[in-house]
Amino acid sequence: MKKISFLMVLCIIGIAKISNAQQQVSKEEARQDTTHSVSAFKHHSIYAEFFGSSTFYSVNYDYLFRIYKDNIKLAVGAGTGCFSYTYLYDDVGGLKKMRSTWLYFTPEINFLFGKKNHYFETGTAFMNVIVSKEFLFAPGGRIGYRYQPQKGGFLFRIAYTPIFRMGMLGYCWFGISFGYIF
Repeated sequence: MKKISFLMVLCIIGIAKISNAQQQVSKEEARQDTTHSVSAFKHHSIYAEFFGSSTFYSVNYDYLFRIYKDNIKLAVGAGTGCFSYTYLYDDVGGLKKMRSTWLYFTPEINFLFGKKNHYFETGTAFMNVIVSKEFLFAPGGRIGYRYQPQKGGFLFRIAYTPIFRMGMLGYCWFGISFGYIF
């Protein structure tokens, strides 16, 4: 009986040592896998967007957070711009010229899914506009393509960016962006 008990204790200790060694190897392999497969990427992006989430044009900045390796990222940023135009309207006394100026600020949150430099980009934007002393708010979306090299350089985006007004689709825009990653 003593021999059986002793052998059982040795088996339990042996199994515990083997499973512990396997766990340590697994953790080490996971750490090596993570360090080799996740490259160092640049976080900051500045770009000019024409049409898109801010309707006419905007100068934008976003910061990238890596969510899962290099395959999924979160871009949080904002854009700003100003657009001014003159138009004619019919008044009681005849045609009159009016000037309208749009000041806008558009925060955005986008998810990027892809590999290496090519990403599918989807997210939302919240356009805030001041027009003739009135404040307008128009949420919008983004579905598109983003070329963004891991190590920095030229940035290119093209997307469908609908803008909603009062729960309805307001504008069906497409936007294009050019910029720099650092």
